[in-house]
Amino acid sequence: GSIFGGMSKTAPGLEYLPFPMGFLSVLYIAIALLYFFPVLYLYKFSDKMKVALRSTSTDALTEAFYNLGVLYGSSNHPDKAIANYIRSIELNPDYTEALANLGIIYAKEGDSEKALTCLYKSLKLKPDSVEILYNIGAVHFNNGELDKSESILQKVIEISPGHHMSI
Repeated sequence: GSIFGGMSKTAPGLEYLPFPMGFLSVLYIAIALLYFFPVLYLYKFSDKMKVALRSTSTDALTEAFYNLGVLYGSSNHPDKAIANYIRSIELNPDYTEALANLGIIYAKEGDSEKALTCLYKSLKLKPDSVEILYNIGAVHFNNGELDKSESILQKVIEISPGHHMSI
């Protein structure tokens, strides 16, 4: 049956394990899924960095720092994520995704002033972004600014009535 199913026949004593051998297969798959996205963004970073170094491409370098920011942000290293998003924005001040992600990290860290600054800058670049509007509304809500939050979240509903964030 499972990847490790035949091991109990070749390795004496494994039949006494307190769990079925198929459990190890599921455990290994779960571990692989857990590490997939951090490794993916690390790969994207290294790939863009190689391109940037070979061609002195600012766009590739911007993407490389952005991908490293995503990696650190998803790995619970907000300071490193912030530093890499800032590097990315220094290279391209109009990089909407980096501005929005930086705003989200600042919001998670409790710095709503910086969060709103970044999110509103990204909204100027992408005025119909449901995700950016939703995050701005969430920051205002968490600050107790319910009127601002309600008006912004109303825009989310107007732009995308069926979107999961507008419900």
